[in-house]
Amino acid sequence: MRPGYAAVSGASNSGGTPEAEYILPIKEPIVITSSFAEYRRGHFHGGLDFSTGGQAGVPVRAIASGYVARVKVSPIGYGKVLYIKLNDGRYAVYAHLQDFTRTIRALAEREQQAAGQYEVEFFPPADAYPVKQGEVVGYSGRSGSAVAHLHFELRDSFERPLNPLTHGLVAADPIPPRFVSVCVYPIGTEATVNGQHQPVRVRFRSVGGLYRAEKKVRVHGTFALSVYVRDEQAPNSYPLGPYRLETLLDGKRVFVTSMEQFSYSRTHDVDVAFDYRLARLSLGEYLRQFAFAGIGSEVSADQEDNAGVIDSSGWSRSQGTHAHTIRFVTSDAAGNQCEAVLEVFRDDEPILKNVKASLNGRILRLEADADDPDGKVARVRFRILKEKGEAVAKTMCPFSPAGTRATSVQLPASAMASDLVVEAVAEDVGGIVSRPAFAPAQVRAEIVSGPPELNLRGEWHENALFLTVKSNKILKSAPVVTVTLNGSDPMEISTVMETVHTASCSYAPEEGVNGTLTISARAYDLHDQLGEAAWSTEAYSVQRSSGGVAKYGDKVRVTFPEKGVYRPIFARIEETHATLPAEMPRITPLYTVEPMDEPVDKQPTIAFSLGQPTSLRGAGIYYHDPRGYWSYVPTAVNQTQRLVTAPIKKLGIYAVFRDTLPPRVYNVRPRSGSVLKTSRPSISAHVDDTGSGIDYRTIRVLLDGKLIICEYDPFAKSILGRADEPLAKGRHTLSISLSDYAGNESRATSSFVRQ
Repeated sequence: MRPGYAAVSGASNSGGTPEAEYILPIKEPIVITSSFAEYRRGHFHGGLDFSTGGQAGVPVRAIASGYVARVKVSPIGYGKVLYIKLNDGRYAVYAHLQDFTRTIRALAEREQQAAGQYEVEFFPPADAYPVKQGEVVGYSGRSGSAVAHLHFELRDSFERPLNPLTHGLVAADPIPPRFVSVCVYPIGTEATVNGQHQPVRVRFRSVGGLYRAEKKVRVHGTFALSVYVRDEQAPNSYPLGPYRLETLLDGKRVFVTSMEQFSYSRTHDVDVAFDYRLARLSLGEYLRQFAFAGIGSEVSADQEDNAGVIDSSGWSRSQGTHAHTIRFVTSDAAGNQCEAVLEVFRDDEPILKNVKASLNGRILRLEADADDPDGKVARVRFRILKEKGEAVAKTMCPFSPAGTRATSVQLPASAMASDLVVEAVAEDVGGIVSRPAFAPAQVRAEIVSGPPELNLRGEWHENALFLTVKSNKILKSAPVVTVTLNGSDPMEISTVMETVHTASCSYAPEEGVNGTLTISARAYDLHDQLGEAAWSTEAYSVQRSSGGVAKYGDKVRVTFPEKGVYRPIFARIEETHATLPAEMPRITPLYTVEPMDEPVDKQPTIAFSLGQPTSLRGAGIYYHDPRGYWSYVPTAVNQTQRLVTAPIKKLGIYAVFRDTLPPRVYNVRPRSGSVLKTSRPSISAHVDDTGSGIDYRTIRVLLDGKLIICEYDPFAKSILGRADEPLAKGRHTLSISLSDYAGNESRATSSFVRQ
């Protein structure tokens, strides 16, 4: 037995039989405020949060007999936390405690004195401190947390978190989960949802106890789903995450997620199990119903490659009259169940071509060939547009058996002095419209100004680049767009007109591409005047098997390790000119590491190269959180190579700032000059820092030169302790010192008299 640990009389055999059942860790009424495996930024929630009504000091109980196996005290993370190994081999974990029992508190204080610091962790021998079921083992609080509550975990013998509510703990829950919305994702450059390459979110409505999507969704190609489900333990109580979600397509199971257990070594897979893109934008905690990048997570029952990805290419194309039914079934740990239905269908767009216009006086004859690959064309709509896109006339040609539709329209006299173009759109009997097609209707030779001004921009989605060309003048035809890599021979990309001024196209680079992609666009206006534009972007291939490196010249570099990404990506670093206020001077520009909505499996390393004569004093790397603030990233500074580096958990906006301001220490108690009657006064101070934040490991409180262990509360921004021994009468000196993560130091002293 270790010195300092005493065996307790009446100890039971710690290797005894499992309890018949667990009891709850606090007495009823039970209010659960967070459920197992809920989404947290960067990790799963490891247990259950029990409300204590915002109060600290509520007794917490051993859910079964066992012994104290581990104790940790820290100002961050779980704060004061107790680990009890149960007789059945599992662990019960009680976190954010205000205090331990008297015996365990005395052990913790002894460990702190020996270590000379507040933060300690120790592992009592198995036979030292047994506990019986129902015995008070501590008191709830808010150590390491902003709000007082009990965080409780149940872990298996390997300390992997288990869902307590499906592994022996029972809490009343009469309320079924509810569906909020679903997100439908196109997978691949050829896939679309409602005719677009972007995901589409659809809300659910409760109809007679069944949730139905507010509208049907049209799909083309492969697609996948993410679903937002919320649960409650009682009416109007805290929103909780779901326990189980199953997705079925026409009655056949597609995917299942079950919040049963996970491993802390894979807790960052929360961004695979949940939809990281939507969570990052604070749009909700959507559960993916597909294996992201073909990689399953520990909470998904389907581990096969591409599980949950649905291919609609073989579906019947029936103008939406034959929809496929996607059914979602969710349940909580108490067995309450709820269902939702989303109808999806395939209906390809009509095809429109050979649009022609001939003008005779003010009568404009219009023709177009229209066909629908999966049905019938109901009508072709024509609009006659002026230079700025305003319509001067419109007409419609109804369905006819022939492929060519023809009609005429009389133009207003006011339009005859302008350049005119025809926009035609075909519509099928289901209301699905084609892409527009265009043809010149009238070109006035006397209306000649400068050539068209083109604006070319690109936006990455997944691993494809979606390009848009905009013109200030009507374009005669679709622009010619070419792509070159590092000055290689140009490759032409097919473009389509979206409006008389806008065209679009997409480009998916091959894996292994590294360097500069230069995009060029050329287009003519109605008067055959040429407009040109160019745009470039960096693209660096990062493979799961080998990692990769992304660069921004010689200024910034991000190195991805092997298995650093879940799937192959094209990483980019771009300088951003966004206005993001900070309270520190900035050393570098702001750089965006893309793709920001892509989770990482292993931390990449970002490196900033700072040239002469930049001072590195106080230099640190900071990440701009989407919630609107800058957070310090633990930084290494290499003075010789003039490099500032840091491992990063997320892709996003980074910059190097300079923190030269020391932390503030104020409201020190006892106050300097005060006269006290008590022999063991409380010691306290408020501490704050602007910049890198207070390094709690540097906090030292000395009373007459003797170290006093004090508790640091980062949420209250305070230090609190008490004199270890009664003070002699006379003058005493209190000294508090600390530093921030940038190395800036502060010290405050107080001289007081004990009467």
